Amino acid sequence: MQDLTLVFGAVVIITIVIMKPIDEEYRLKFVSGAWILALVLTAPMLSELWASQAISYVKDDGNSHDGLPQEWEGSQVICFDFSSDSEHPVFMSGTTMISSSGESISVNDAFNGSLASWDGSFIGDEAMTGACIGGLSGYTNGFGLTLDAVALLPNRDLEVVYDVGDYGPFVTSIGGVTQADDWSSWWGLYINGAEAPVGIGDLQIDADDVITWRIEP
Repeated sequence: MQDLTLVFGAVVIITIVIMKPIDEEYRLKFVSGAWILALVLTAPMLSELWASQAISYVKDDGNSHDGLPQEWEGSQVICFDFSSDSEHPVFMSGTTMISSSGESISVNDAFNGSLASWDGSFIGDEAMTGACIGGLSGYTNGFGLTLDAVALLPNRDLEVVYDVGDYGPFVTSIGGVTQADDWSSWWGLYINGAEAPVGIGDLQIDADDVITWRIEP
């Protein structure tokens, strides 16, 4: 929305400034051309905005899909939550909802993932900044879902880097955001809002589970 305002604002200013010295008989043609150019430039943004307005979200605190698109309810979803201290260069505002075909379908500025720590205390009190990929199905293991989901994005915006040790794969970086060597930050793993009881390699998932990777603390 901010980008649209900037583009149309710039067109208005340029039109006013440049139109003055133009002969009156050519002014209408100039104004028409300027606005046609503005519409062409903003067409992708307008399309995304209209699509976003058409999306309905699940509204149920007791549902692991709360805040996610209704069309994803009952399917497998994976979310990536970045922080203000560890911002992602692309997903910097709200939570971008990405379909199983890799297309962005909406942005939910209020989504927080309803994450809770191991002792049940609520930590998802602020809206997430990141992305969720949903409408997925057929996975039984969290690691396979993670790798296949991020591979859907054409620009590798959520590329996962991991090490493999005695206890299986260990994720160290997502989307270029790497955990700190001194463990002052790390990638936490959640399933259906609760901390995962096992690592991602051993995480077995059901048909309607929601996995969340969150940069901690």
